[in-house]
Amino acid sequence: MIEKKLKTTAICTGIFVILSLSVMFFRTATKNILIAEATNEQANSVINKNSYELKIEDASSETLAGKIAIPLESGVGSDNITSQDVFVDHKFVLYINGKESDFYVKSILQSGTEAVKGATCTPINDKGRVCISLELDDLYETTTELEDRAVYVSFSKPDNEDENIVVIDPLDEYGLRLVPFIKQELADDNIKVFFTRVTDEKISESQIKKFLEETGADFYIQTGAENADENTGGVKTYFNDVFFIRNFGNVQLADELESNVVNATGQDAMGLFPIEDDNELLRDSTIPSAYLILGNPANEVDNKMMTEDTYIESYAQGIADAITESFGIVNPVEQEETDALQGIIDGN
Repeated sequence: MIEKKLKTTAICTGIFVILSLSVMFFRTATKNILIAEATNEQANSVINKNSYELKIEDASSETLAGKIAIPLESGVGSDNITSQDVFVDHKFVLYINGKESDFYVKSILQSGTEAVKGATCTPINDKGRVCISLELDDLYETTTELEDRAVYVSFSKPDNEDENIVVIDPLDEYGLRLVPFIKQELADDNIKVFFTRVTDEKISESQIKKFLEETGADFYIQTGAENADENTGGVKTYFNDVFFIRNFGNVQLADELESNVVNATGQDAMGLFPIEDDNELLRDSTIPSAYLILGNPANEVDNKMMTEDTYIESYAQGIADAITESFGIVNPVEQEETDALQGIIDGN
């Protein structure tokens, strides 16, 4: 009888341990779920929609130190959420495919950070899809966690020292189409990419100049199309021919961009040209800068290549190759150290 009771107790204890571990692992996995990045279409869906200011309460909980908690409806998980850092505007944005937009419009955010100055909720449709935007007091990088029916957002100042940093400025719809593809191409490289915009909304030149200073950018690249006669087509690149930079400057960056994009896409190379006087951002830039013309929308071949994903991916590959090669030239010592370390690993 005693042996039977002991056996039953052991079985019950084992079941309890297994269930406890399962709950613990589930909570850990839930906490670390990656929230996908929002698309350009989602960002554009908020333009011209009415926004409502959200209430933020200060919280002293240790779990909220340096974070802000955004509540979620029951049943809303990572598959229903995307996020986006809008660096140039000092904003962090969540797109939530919820059930009732009123839940988010009336929600109260719990904050343990001074980084967030304010928050708004923008209903996108009448089916519970909303955009929650956090207004930040400076340039931050963010991380997200999903736990206990809330998204927790943490903020940290970018550590830009000893990093390879490039700012890409899409000037039109063709440049914007490249954004997700360039991010994907450079995702695993030791290069930090900032984009000035991810929507059709325009930003001022003063904002971009300030952004270049904040990020500590090494390169500044504009992308877009240029209208011309329908018989004119191909890739061309503008550079600043006024401000001289030793070793690796404007013309070198322009040449890397044009040659790599032409190789990746098979497009014709139209050559390098001095920038026009009305492009003050390039003319005033003191870091290597260039304006890559992807093609001519009036040209049938160019238009097809700039609007179909397969070709856009090729453009992105060429731009990524150019950026990687350019940093390899600017920082040759780091590249040599990497090669030497790889040689040791390989046993050479």
